[in-house]
Formats: sequence, C-alpha cells, structure tokens
Amino acid sequence: MIPRPCRPRPLRAGAALLAAMLTLAGCETASETPSPPDLQPVAFADLPGWTADRQEVALRGLLADCERLALLPQDESLGGAGLDAQLAGHPTTYAAACRAARMAPAGDAAAARRFFETWFAAYRVDGETQFTGYYEPVVAGSMTPTARFRTPVYGLPRDLVTQVVTDADGKQSLRRGRRVDGDLVPYYTRAEIDRGALGAQVPLLYVADAADLFFLQIQGSGRVSLPDGSEVRLAYAGRNGQPYVALGKLLVERGELASSDVSMQSIRGWMTAHPDLATGLMEQNPNYVFFRIQPPAAAGEMSGAPGTLGVGLQPLRSAAVDRAVLPLAMPLWVDTTDVYDRPLRRLVLAQDTGADITGARHVDLYFGWGAQAAALAGPMHANGALYVLLPRPVEGPATAR
Repeated sequence: MIPRPCRPRPLRAGAALLAAMLTLAGCETASETPSPPDLQPVAFADLPGWTADRQEVALRGLLADCERLALLPQDESLGGAGLDAQLAGHPTTYAAACRAARMAPAGDAAAARRFFETWFAAYRVDGETQFTGYYEPVVAGSMTPTARFRTPVYGLPRDLVTQVVTDADGKQSLRRGRRVDGDLVPYYTRAEIDRGALGAQVPLLYVADAADLFFLQIQGSGRVSLPDGSEVRLAYAGRNGQPYVALGKLLVERGELASSDVSMQSIRGWMTAHPDLATGLMEQNPNYVFFRIQPPAAAGEMSGAPGTLGVGLQPLRSAAVDRAVLPLAMPLWVDTTDVYDRPLRRLVLAQDTGADITGARHVDLYFGWGAQAAALAGPMHANGALYVLLPRPVEGPATAR
C-alpha cells in the first residue's frame, strides 16, 4: 500500500538482508528472524484454476523481474526464510529459469504454462491466507499553487538522514531522523510538517486537500491529473521514520466505524462527513511519505509505479508481501475471491512490500490505478489459499543474465 508507504515495514533479517533492503528501495528496520512458512509440495494439476489462467501475462512480468535481477549482485538477498530463501532467495537462483523465459514464445498460453511447470515447483503455504488490495489513486492537482490546489506534495527533504544502527545484541536496523547538534533526532511528524516544519522546501506539486495527499501517501504512489489534461506519475521516495498508525483502527476504537466496514472508501467518507475533524484524525498517524516524479509513461505502457523490486507493477499480476518470509520476484498462485465473491485464481509476482503486510499468510494484491481499481482494492478482504512457485534447483554455476 503502495512504504507504499515503500510500502515500508520491518525486515526481519541480518546484515545481508539489510544491505539488500537498502539496494532494493527497502523499508525501515530489521528485527528478529521470523519462522519460515510451512510449505507442502503439490502438483500443478492440483492448483485450483491453473489451466484456466493466462500464464503468458505473468511470464511477461517474470521477464521484467529477470531484467531487474540481472542488475543486482548475484549473492544479494531477495528475502525469504527457510526453503523459499534457499531456492528463491538470490538472483542466481533464477538464472536458469530466466534464460528459459527469454526463449519462450511470446503470447503462447500453453508454452507459458509448460515453462512454469518445467522450471518451478509448487508448494502450498499451510493455513489460510488473507488477501487485501491496493491501488494508485488518481487525483487532480497543479504544478503551482492555486485557489483550488493548495496542499503541497513534497519530495525527499535534504535534511532527512538514514542511519544504520546496531543494538546491544548485534541486530541492525535503519533509523531515520535529522541531525541536531550532531545527534540524530526523530524527523518531523505529520502534524509538524502540516504546520510548516519543512520551511522553504519547494513542493513537487499541489493537490486540492490534505485527504487527497493522505491517500496518495497510504498507497505510496499515484497519479496527478493537471489542468492541461496531462498527468504526473508519483512514486515513493521515502518516509519520515515515524510510526504508522492505521486510521481505520482508530475509528473503530472510537465507535465511528464497525470493524467489518473499514475500507479506504469508508475512511474517506468519514472525513468528508466530518471536515472539521479530518485533519486531526490524519495527524494521529505521524508517518509521512515523500514522493518523486516518475518519467512519463512510454506510448502504450500499461504498468504502474515501480514496487520494491524496482519493476513497474501490473494490475492483478503484482503483489506486496512480507519479504522477511516470502522473497521478492517469486511467483505466487492465488486462490481467493474478489469483493463480489467471484473466484480470483491467478499467477502473480511478489514485486512489492507493505507497511501492514506481515507474515507469509497475508498478500496484498495490486489492482492498478483510478476509480475502478479503488472500488475493487479498497474493500478487498478475503481469505483463501496461497501457493508459492520455487525455482527448481539446477546443477552447475549460473547467473541471472
């Protein structure tokens, strides 16, 4: 969503994963090593709906992953724990599959299905998995302040410092803050930034109100429609290091919403109905996301902002995971239902992470951008089964190129 905010969240591993986190646009801290997911091998024929999916679409996404992996140090950690870290935790583990993927005929559904069955093995994640959704908002805005567009959208501040720290037990983590008399102190909160703490920093652009900005920040990326009809794409650049507080949980605790009714739409609806209280509610979440402007999309390009892996996200073919337990780039088979209770069975790729995604049994599906994506992603809360596809081991040295 879209740490989206990176979608940032703790990474539970040591120095190697911390380095990877820094390289792969990673998130905030590292803590204790998690328990690896309990994986049960299954046949592809036992994946519900496997033969009905368009695996050739997922194969295009995997090829994009391969191009990204080829640019990384081959021993860099992609994350994961247990067997999935062993078989899918480094760029080199994808080397043979990436070479074969480049040779597969484009647009051939049967060939793509055979490719995945040949070069990967399927495993079911034990237990029930929760599936949620996220998207890129599209909001109106302006490159200069106007009477309508007055809320600034900021890039990464120059005084925001990221520092690797080691605790008494030797565990490393990232701390974000600012220098005051040589000491690293917490960076400004949302409330302080709202009140002008960034001083003379020039905004990237302006949107209509604080709620528009807030939901851009919650998703971690988005698009701003300008008065001349052009569009600016915003991608996640960093955050202030303050803790993330879920507004839905606060509204439930206050009795304003039922827990079963919490969604992006219901939270935004509450803000619209209570404009005098909206700013105070948003400032209960001190976490603040900064953006960067993405280059314009190429003609015909239909991908979203880059996720944590650095690859443009594809609607309903990309997902955010907890990379402490599920490695980035790994194919996932999803068996769940959408908001209309229709079967949602398809091959997606772990290309992103999220502040609220923890453990192997929570996957956040990327629905794309705009109003339709928002309508599908916002209320998405469904249980189902998750399967991981791990590259089959091959003998001999290899690289992801």
